[in-house]
Amino acid sequence: MEHQLPPNLRPDEASPEWMNKGDNAWQLTAATLVALQSMPGLVILYGGMVKKKWAINSSLMAVYAFAVTLICWMGWGYRMAFGDKLVAFWGKPAVALDDSFLLGQAFIGYFPTATMVWFQFGFAAITPVLIGGALLGRMNFVAWMMFVPLWHTFCYTVGAFSVWSPKGWLAKMGVIDFAGGFVIHLSSGVAGFTAAYWVGPRSVKDRERFPPNNVLMMLAGAGLVWMGWTGFNGGAPYATNTVASLAVINTHVCAATSLVTWLLLDIYVSGKPSALGVVNGLITGLVCITPAADLRLELGGEARSEAGVLEAVPRAGRGVSPPPRPARGCLELGVVGGLGPRPGGSRHRLELAGCRHPPYQLEALPRAGGLGPRPGSRHPPYQLEALPRAGGLGPRPGCSRHRLELGGGGPASWGCSRRCLEVQSVKPPRPPLPP
Repeated sequence: MEHQLPPNLRPDEASPEWMNKGDNAWQLTAATLVALQSMPGLVILYGGMVKKKWAINSSLMAVYAFAVTLICWMGWGYRMAFGDKLVAFWGKPAVALDDSFLLGQAFIGYFPTATMVWFQFGFAAITPVLIGGALLGRMNFVAWMMFVPLWHTFCYTVGAFSVWSPKGWLAKMGVIDFAGGFVIHLSSGVAGFTAAYWVGPRSVKDRERFPPNNVLMMLAGAGLVWMGWTGFNGGAPYATNTVASLAVINTHVCAATSLVTWLLLDIYVSGKPSALGVVNGLITGLVCITPAADLRLELGGEARSEAGVLEAVPRAGRGVSPPPRPARGCLELGVVGGLGPRPGGSRHRLELAGCRHPPYQLEALPRAGGLGPRPGSRHPPYQLEALPRAGGLGPRPGCSRHRLELGGGGPASWGCSRRCLEVQSVKPPRPPLPP
């Protein structure tokens, strides 16, 4: 009698031979975890960290950004980020709704393109939501409604195609971005700070006092973001393999170490712990490990988390955790934290035969001339050269004191000096006392 597979394992139209059901199931789960970071994670976080009068508006900004990004992503964004090449840094816009397109095999991995579209949407959605953190209480909601689709179309798709698409010019150079250090954190940090610069400061009354209206909501939202990062980094290998397992462990070890490090610094500097410091430390660790979560552990997670915290803590004389200032936090936690693992980002990279790691991150690296990552090697030069291109506005590692050049607006400090030029922290001079 001929052996037959069980009905649930037989290839058919709904389960083609090329599809790995385990990979597909995990990728869908990881995609949902990433989406939960924005909705409801950051919705709750933003609603709790601002003043009570801005709570609903801040949460609604995150909800709108999530929804409109999905429309843009399915309408033209995915094809511009991962489709056919239009120019060296951009794909051709096209609708991603055809059955023949969605049900075919993705360009990487053993699952349908529909799964890839949903997974990458989570990354596309959280990026403008992160930018919104710098604009809470600043931008009119109607202006935000116009800003999100425009930024997604002309900024996010450029970075995603350049770095993540196998046809992108930075990917062909061999630039490595495991799960979004360039495409998401660097771009959102620079964009958020720049947007806050041009929108302008809040009113004097609001700048002087900016207390969170609900600390419990803020911590709950941060917890959702933390747990959602399991899918953020664990889904980046596009397979249920040892790289995914390693990325998840590295992610949570780094986040926990960063949280405790920031908390201890708070106690050492100001004499008491801070809930805001807990959130800052947590986000710093998560951002810092993202570009290099697939590296072998070997205490790397702890070292990177501590380095990220020490780079991202504000150098103001008021302690480690100042009052919540979303624009400056966007720069310190997003940009500086995202650059934390860059200098060692190519060391001890785990290359396993048959691990189905993204080919444009391992196989397509230019090894001629010694540019490929080798165990124990230093940071490849093209990795640092890609920073200003991925960030969009030119943060150059060689600049004095890590200065960020804003187009037409003059230099602004990264928050690394005592005279931080973050626009909302500049207070007007006090009037003279009456005689």
